[in-house]
Amino acid sequence: MRKLFLAISVISLAFWFTGCEKGDIASQDDLEIIKRAGNGNGYEIDDSNIFCPGEEIPIWVGVGNEEAGEMIGTATVDPETGTVTFDFYNGWEAEDIHMECTTELIDLGNGTEFPDLPMTNVRIDKKGNIKGGNPIPGQFETKFHYDPPQGGTFTESVDVPDGEEMSYCAIHVAAVNCENETDTDVETINALLDEYIDKDICIQLTGGVEESMHYIEIMEECPTIPECPNPELQYECNGSDGGTLAGLYKSGWCLAPNINIGTGPYCAELFSAYDERLFDKLESEGIDTGNAYDNVDIGSYLANAFVIGVETTVDVGDCNGFSGPVTFTPTKYDMQEAFWRLTASDAVLDDKLNHGAWDWWTSEGAVNEEAVDAMVCYSMQNGEGYVPGCDDLMVIVFIAHNECGVLQQPIMSFIPVPCEGGDCDSETGWGDGKDGAQFPGSNWGTWFRFDPTCDYLSE
Repeated sequence: MRKLFLAISVISLAFWFTGCEKGDIASQDDLEIIKRAGNGNGYEIDDSNIFCPGEEIPIWVGVGNEEAGEMIGTATVDPETGTVTFDFYNGWEAEDIHMECTTELIDLGNGTEFPDLPMTNVRIDKKGNIKGGNPIPGQFETKFHYDPPQGGTFTESVDVPDGEEMSYCAIHVAAVNCENETDTDVETINALLDEYIDKDICIQLTGGVEESMHYIEIMEECPTIPECPNPELQYECNGSDGGTLAGLYKSGWCLAPNINIGTGPYCAELFSAYDERLFDKLESEGIDTGNAYDNVDIGSYLANAFVIGVETTVDVGDCNGFSGPVTFTPTKYDMQEAFWRLTASDAVLDDKLNHGAWDWWTSEGAVNEEAVDAMVCYSMQNGEGYVPGCDDLMVIVFIAHNECGVLQQPIMSFIPVPCEGGDCDSETGWGDGKDGAQFPGSNWGTWFRFDPTCDYLSE
């Protein structure tokens, strides 16, 4: 065996080599045929599967029988560089990967041979039945542990046999899927802010309207709110600390373009954008909510689909005069304008555009109308019914008053949906786990054959 070193790559190596189909064997004399003995699995497994360099080896979980199981990814071996490229999908990730290849066979003495891979004591009993022989992945030569679990496409170094001999290999994966760890219905999203029901928090803002967005901080403790010149109007703050979100410092976006806000500090109520109590509150404050109620899902989708300063290409068809894909790099001005298009009423938007105080906003270069139109079109086409999931951004809204109880600009911000509260799916995966040859023991662990040359395909 020779140790080969790590080569980082996220590109499948399959196109470097000539692929081979399972079972494409020139003659049985060319290859070792592993004789199967009864192992109690109840069905025969085709053990002629052979994989070539660059061919994707499927990784399966939950097989157990011929009708069950899910393919969660692939492994692609490159003996030239001594690497294996793993590709996990559909939310599956690897916590541990164990792999070993050998060219040696174990002769059980009755004409039955198995690969010399780590397994429990395999033997023939007095009745001629095979005993033992369950794989021991923890003793496989190559081991990788990932904390946090690793998903997607990544490449690791492996040990492969020297020369051109046929190898017998096993790949074991301790796999997890936390994609649905947190339920993402509206009730669950709203419940994340339950601690702020009937409680004020104190916020401080930086930035301002001409910077297109504020930065909002939830204060650890409420400071002394300034006194209102008219004591009868003094706003009483029903809060003392910031709760679990204390210390949060996030970008904030104006919900209504026709209301002012300073830097504070302010007492504020905090709502999930999906919470109907938010809109009851806005209406009770006399705010024209426009299209906000109907477009909560669309606005939430927009917040997750686009990032300031990141070039993006979207295909919006013929929406709003477009004719196919459009490429743009959103600015903070573009994002704010897009949010307003989705939340403000037409009357408020018209007032903003016609108001002298907004001349700077509509001046050359302030807003890229094409980018705004594309973001709104794309979000309208794809965001209906959207509810943020694990690690997505959920929209939160602060309703603040000054010391005299005067409503301030409602501010939107975003926090990630925590990936807690549910159980991850945990499964055992095996390379070629659906069709591969089983170990002689009673579990479903599988091995496969790997031909580093696949020369017989050209014969």
